[in-house]
Amino acid sequence: MHRTVFVIKSEKGFLQDVEKYTYTLDKAVQFASFDTATDKLKTVSGYLNTQCWITEETVPFPRKNSLFESSF
Repeated sequence: MHRTVFVIKSEKGFLQDVEKYTYTLDKAVQFASFDTATDKLKTVSGYLNTQCWITEETVPFPRKNSLFESSF
């Protein structure tokens, strides 16, 4: 199964933390809704030195590192 998430992206990769970027989607901050991603980007935009935008990505569901992953 897969699900759609929204991430903040720049030429340096996906946003992981303020001015910290990654090319690994699993390590990026992910949002379930576009509106939430937009609100968060507005909140941190003053702290970023790189132009960022929101993209839609498809990720496996559930995550392999999920807290609810069964150990059976």
